Amino acid sequence: MPQEDAARAAVRVLPEGRAGEGRGAGGRAAAPRCAHCARQCRAEIRWTRVDDRHGHLARSVDSGELAHALQGLGDEFGAGYDPHEPVEQALAAAEHTTRLARLLEARAAVLVVHLRDDHKQSWRTIAKAIHGDPEKQSTVRRQYDAGRRHIEGG
Repeated sequence: MPQEDAARAAVRVLPEGRAGEGRGAGGRAAAPRCAHCARQCRAEIRWTRVDDRHGHLARSVDSGELAHALQGLGDEFGAGYDPHEPVEQALAAAEHTTRLARLLEARAAVLVVHLRDDHKQSWRTIAKAIHGDPEKQSTVRRQYDAGRRHIEGG
């Protein structure tokens, strides 16, 4: 099985509405569901184009980025690394995981903007919530500035 196909096989994504299941409360996509059993765990992600207006989720699934990142979370070596795999596979896993991490950083920065501007949260409150330390206000301000640039298209 080619490397990208193997990575994608780790994440099963079903189209919205399959198997008679609908959307979550409030018309939003339901949160990922995980089924745990003694031998195998499974996660399903369901979304519509409305939920993924910019196509970030679809691209992360189709490219194998999400699968590589999830493999890295569960791998004892980290980031889907196997010391016996070909260097091309290790490079692809590192590239995909890093690309998804950057996208998530940008999305987190936008969430900081919403917390500050829409929900009127203090720098201290945001720092405690996302970094576990209310003294990390300067870190949160940098995230806010990055989120503003992202929102403004810069």
